[in-house]
Amino acid sequence: MLIINIDKPVGWTSTDVVRFSKKQLNEKKAGHLGTLDPMASGVLPVFLGKSTKLIHLFENIGKTYEATFRLGIRTDTFDATGITVEEKDPSHITLEQLKTVIKKYEGINAQLTPIYSAVKFQGVPAYRLARAGKEVHRKQRQIIIDELTLLDTGMFPEIRLRIQCSKGTYIRTLADDMGLDLGVGAHMTQLRRIACGSVFTMENISSIDALRDKQNLLRLDPLDLLSHLPTLSVNEDEIACLSHGQAISAHEIQSDLMTENQQVKVIDKNKRLVAIGCITISEGIKFNPFKVFI
Repeated sequence: MLIINIDKPVGWTSTDVVRFSKKQLNEKKAGHLGTLDPMASGVLPVFLGKSTKLIHLFENIGKTYEATFRLGIRTDTFDATGITVEEKDPSHITLEQLKTVIKKYEGINAQLTPIYSAVKFQGVPAYRLARAGKEVHRKQRQIIIDELTLLDTGMFPEIRLRIQCSKGTYIRTLADDMGLDLGVGAHMTQLRRIACGSVFTMENISSIDALRDKQNLLRLDPLDLLSHLPTLSVNEDEIACLSHGQAISAHEIQSDLMTENQQVKVIDKNKRLVAIGCITISEGIKFNPFKVFI
């Protein structure tokens, strides 16, 4: 099982990184967690081979970003790749005004998806409709912003922020919304993702160069990433059952796992990941696999 956390370069799509990873590591199957726009950089977890079965376990984890917003200019894409649609002088904006607007966006918010996005309308990505000059219906989503911190105003009218938020949050939409609240418009000029949850961070990231030459490429241990799940050890006979998708008895499982539908990881005697599944206790304590890696 192969999992790597790649530092996506600016200009690459997330799909570019996955395609390059497959080629360099000679894997036929791969996927990634959390799409980044081409202008963004940073943490992009890539799962290759059998590890793609793990992606769903991390799909809903929050993300952390560092972003730069430019006040005074609004664009059609809400970022620096777009066309300017409005320009105003932001020089009168005070630090207190910034802090007031920032405070407004902490917590639960309703956010509209950008016109230029991959969100589909009647089966067609919104950005395709927008580029064709057709009307795009922006969809409303509920998002959560756990942290919104102003890091720097030294390059005003550019401001730098750290954002810790839920899955599905559009940072460039946040820039546009804040700009409208301030009355001068704004757009995102830089975006770097610095974490996906607590498991994919800048501490275990690998560069594209490391992937290219396969030197200093940090391969992540799935057991470390799944340390939050209780562990069940199994023998060879039990592994044979699991390989056929069969449930196994778990009478000797620790008492703290004895809850219905408790998610559990299973390892063999060599500490290798065998399966992930859940505990059922209605007819004796059993482990039922839903992802098997052997």
